[in-house]
Amino acid sequence: MKKLGVFLLLNLGLVFLLIPIPKRNKTFSLEAISAKLPFQLSWEGRAQNEKEKEETERALSQSYRFLGGGGQCFSFVSEDGKYVIKFFKQKAFPPPQSVSLKKTDPKRDRVFSAFRLSFDLLSEETGLLYIHLNPTQHLHKTVLFSDISGKEHLLNLDQLQFVVQKKAELANGHIDALVASNDVDGAKEAIDQLLSLSMRLHEKGVRNRDPNFRSNYGFVDGRPIVVDVGRMASTEKCAKEDLRRFTEKFRIYLAKEHPELLEYFDLVCKKNI
Repeated sequence: MKKLGVFLLLNLGLVFLLIPIPKRNKTFSLEAISAKLPFQLSWEGRAQNEKEKEETERALSQSYRFLGGGGQCFSFVSEDGKYVIKFFKQKAFPPPQSVSLKKTDPKRDRVFSAFRLSFDLLSEETGLLYIHLNPTQHLHKTVLFSDISGKEHLLNLDQLQFVVQKKAELANGHIDALVASNDVDGAKEAIDQLLSLSMRLHEKGVRNRDPNFRSNYGFVDGRPIVVDVGRMASTEKCAKEDLRRFTEKFRIYLAKEHPELLEYFDLVCKKNI
């Protein structure tokens, strides 16, 4: 009987080991993107131009479906596939109770400053159309969002922190498609454009602390942009190092997927970087 009891306990323990431990809920919800934060002047972006206003109006007049989630944001794509709205994951920051009118959380301030910098100075390089980092009362926009499970959420945008960005095709997918269609000249042009974009950031004294070629660069209407801007920073320091890291990651991708383009890539880098 004693041996039988030990046998049963061991098997019971094995059963519990095989049962997956529930993970912390990381799904989208209103609570996951909501935070009552005081107005911060440092989070206010520049005024939009007329073209940006028109595109933002089109973007906010559509419904959205879930696109993906990164470390900082939940992303949703518009019905026409041209725009992305990103909501900030509030769990990525300390509780809002720790924020006051005089002092902000350093991490949130760093991320929000990156988005403001990208909108104010790099809208062409990032495809950002609008940033909404402070609560407002003038939008009067309620937009329908479908999460990953298909559940619909009707959200009042005045009280939420979000950004509107043009939807991009990831850079590696863009180059892959050009090569697959035997458009070698087009692929070379894409290489030129991406290296020029990275050089412009360097020349403007802007760091991209996440120079991941595969996930952080894309194309909109044949023009390259930085997709994820949450780690941008305005500083001369280390900007050249970021440029080096970007070209290294770019070269690794080409060496693996399109080695026939390596000679051209190296030539362009040697000439311009």
